[in-house]
Amino acid sequence: MRIEEMNKDLKRAYQTMVDTVEDLVVNQGENLQQAMNTAEEKLKEWKELSKEEVEVINSEFKYDFKKTGR
Repeated sequence: MRIEEMNKDLKRAYQTMVDTVEDLVVNQGENLQQAMNTAEEKLKEWKELSKEEVEVINSEFKYDFKKTGR
């Protein structure tokens, strides 16, 4: 599932993951893997998301990050 196909809650969760990773890496000096793990754990706390949805968002984030060539 591509981000374009996600519903509003999933898009908001994806953006939260992006924002969290950015903050942790840029502002707090965490390495990328730690930041991704922390962001995923935060999403797992959302009552609006199932475990499967968190996995989709995490996978999509990693795919998009790799696609940018980083």
